Amino acid sequence: GYKSFFGTNSSIDADTLVPNKPDHVILFQTLTFKNILIALCDTGIWAKDTTDADNPEWTQLKVYTAPADDEFYEWYHEVIKNKLYCFRANAGEYQLIETDALETLGISCTDVVPTFITPTAQLGMGKIGARLCFWDAENAIAWSSPDDLSEFTPDVLTGANVTTFFSILGRISGIHSHGKHAVV
Repeated sequence: GYKSFFGTNSSIDADTLVPNKPDHVILFQTLTFKNILIALCDTGIWAKDTTDADNPEWTQLKVYTAPADDEFYEWYHEVIKNKLYCFRANAGEYQLIETDALETLGISCTDVVPTFITPTAQLGMGKIGARLCFWDAENAIAWSSPDDLSEFTPDVLTGANVTTFFSILGRISGIHSHGKHAVV
């Protein structure tokens, strides 16, 4: 059997998420060294403190309507500068999860609507260095300013931009950082 080095395997208890369908379960450590489990589910984002034995329940941070049985919306997540960015394909916003000692779980979840691009037309999210990027069904990729990850308006000063790849056969399925560049 598998034993987690961090001792969190018995803390997940995914059965308590039913009837929600988790796509990803992420172990997020806050800046105060608190281990929080974050589940990206068909019904939204759920979180659970792995150190709180008195409260073993999952807490819903973000509510989404579950897609129809014949539909699936992929979840994407990236960590940039100790913050977790989550995006469900075709959603109207992405979520920023970060340390917030004033919140019960020690984290906050904020909806962010990016500028310039239409979030509901985006199929996925990735990162290029310290920038967020999104892609759509037309093989267009938009990347943010490194200083404001919600700023996608093309600008020579911020470095935010959008480009379309006409030579790609098929559709973009992911973007991964490779040094200062990216693999599409």
